[in-house]
Amino acid sequence: MTRPTPPGYFRELARAVREAFGLLERPAISDAEVVRILDEISRRGLLAGGRSEPPRCSGWRAVARPVRSRQSASPSATARSVSTIHGQVSVPSRPKRIVAANFPEACTLLDLGITPVGRPAYMPSFAKYTRALGGVPMVTDSAGQLLLERVASLAPDLIVTADWADPKMRQVPYDKLRAIAPTAVFTREQAAGNWRDQATATAGAVNQADALAALRRKYLDRAAEIRRTHARLLAETRWDIVDASQNVWDLYSSTSSHGGVLT
Repeated sequence: MTRPTPPGYFRELARAVREAFGLLERPAISDAEVVRILDEISRRGLLAGGRSEPPRCSGWRAVARPVRSRQSASPSATARSVSTIHGQVSVPSRPKRIVAANFPEACTLLDLGITPVGRPAYMPSFAKYTRALGGVPMVTDSAGQLLLERVASLAPDLIVTADWADPKMRQVPYDKLRAIAPTAVFTREQAAGNWRDQATATAGAVNQADALAALRRKYLDRAAEIRRTHARLLAETRWDIVDASQNVWDLYSSTSSHGGVLT
C-alpha cells in the first residue's frame, strides 16, 4: 500500500536543498517554485529511485536530478537555433534565467545590460561588473571547475560557456549541463584571444546581436578617437603586458585579449 507523503514534506525538502547548496540567505528561486518542481518530480516517481514513498535520508538531504535534457524536447515555437562547438543547439528566443560559466560570456551579458543568475568565480576587476554581480552565485570554483548542483539549483533556461575546439582538450561536462538546460558552448582560445568572437556568439544566443553591434560601433569610435588624440605617444611607445603573482608570471602577446585591444 502506498504511504502518503507527510504534510510539509516537500517544503522541508526544499529547505534542505537550499541549505545543501548554501542558498538559504539569498535564494535563487522561491520556496514555492522549488516545492512545485520537487512535487512534480515526485509524482512522476523519480525521487528515491522511483519509489512511491518519500526517500529516507538524514536531514532530508535529498537532491532531485534532471532525468532528460531540455534540448531533447521538441523545440517550442519561440526557440532559436545557434551554432556551437557541439553543432546547432535550440535555445529559447528570449531567455530569462541565464547562467554564464565563463568570463567572456558573462562580460558580454553585462555589457548588454543582462545580469546572469549564475556567474564564474573569475571576472575582470571592473567596477561596473563588480556592482552588477553583487550577490550573484558563483557556478565555478576558484580553479574554474563547474559546480553542477549549483547550476541546477538556479533553474536556468539557458547556459552559456566556452571550451576548447579540440575534443581531446575539452573540459566542460556538456552532457550534464544540457540535462539541466539548453547549453551553448562556444570556442575558447588561449588568453581569451577570441573574445570578440565569443561576444558575438553570446549576443546571438540571447537574441541581442543588434545591441552588440551598436556597442561595437561605440567601441570602435572610441578607439579611433584615442588613436587620433594620442597619435604621437602611441607612435613612440612599445608595450609589454605582464601579469604576475607570487609564483608565476604571464607575458601577453598581440593575440591575447589584452594585446588585441592595443593592436
